Amino acid sequence: MTRQFVYRGGMDSTHARIPEPADDERGRLLADVTLWKLSHEQFLMALVKMTVPLTIVASAGVTAWTAWPGFSFAVFKGAFLGIGFFVALAALLPLVLRVDARGSTYCKVPVVRIERFEHELTLRDPAGALLGSRSQGTLRVARVNLKLSKGGLVGGLRLDPTTRSVWLMPQQSVGAWPGLRAEPPNMDIHRIDDPLFDDLSRLAE
Repeated sequence: MTRQFVYRGGMDSTHARIPEPADDERGRLLADVTLWKLSHEQFLMALVKMTVPLTIVASAGVTAWTAWPGFSFAVFKGAFLGIGFFVALAALLPLVLRVDARGSTYCKVPVVRIERFEHELTLRDPAGALLGSRSQGTLRVARVNLKLSKGGLVGGLRLDPTTRSVWLMPQQSVGAWPGLRAEPPNMDIHRIDDPLFDDLSRLAE
């Protein structure tokens, strides 16, 4: 039975148009995977929406309690800054947990789309334009070692289309590939399901 791997996890579409592979040459679609990355703008806006309304209400209450029957802007401003700081800290943890949940696309934007066929592997941008095709020689899969932020070295894969590369690692980390140097730091690493990672590893050069 064919298993379809689905993982919801940018890349600019400034590239020459690549001809589409023929459907009869690709075979059946085995996996259709979209990779995602965090949008800092969306994350900040989500934090603001969670923080500001409650902070305004609480600050107004403090101001009314201390300055009634008048209104003191200085009191309101001080209360807003003080309360807002602690409300933001309290809202940050659940927001991070929601964003980091497996399969979550909250506050994220699509990066690329991986299509794995029986006899083909293609990479597309979020708009659907073809970035690379393995059968046409415009997409290469390579084994690489990735250095994580905690200092560990793990095995991964690098997809090299006609534009910039995409780095992958499985949900369950694997040991570093022997004889390979670590990739340069500060790249975006995308986690994919273990069966798909194993399948792509067999295509690595």
